[in-house]
Amino acid sequence: MPSPLFLGQGVEDEVIPIDMQRTLEAALCERGRAVETREYPGRTHMGVIAEGAPLIDDLYAWAVAVAAGKRPSNC
Repeated sequence: MPSPLFLGQGVEDEVIPIDMQRTLEAALCERGRAVETREYPGRTHMGVIAEGAPLIDDLYAWAVAVAAGKRPSNC
């Protein structure tokens, strides 16, 4: 069974269009993959890891859940 996956991206990402994450999420969910996605309005490509950005806390919480044997997914 494939490992769960976390995808987080700024909606205003100027490097990778947010639609690419949305397309990937749909494809993974269709295949039954456990994937948790988060979109961050107002955040750019590097803005998702800037001081005070929520991605780091979300990723940490997801990793703790996975380590506890859960398979977080919003599919």
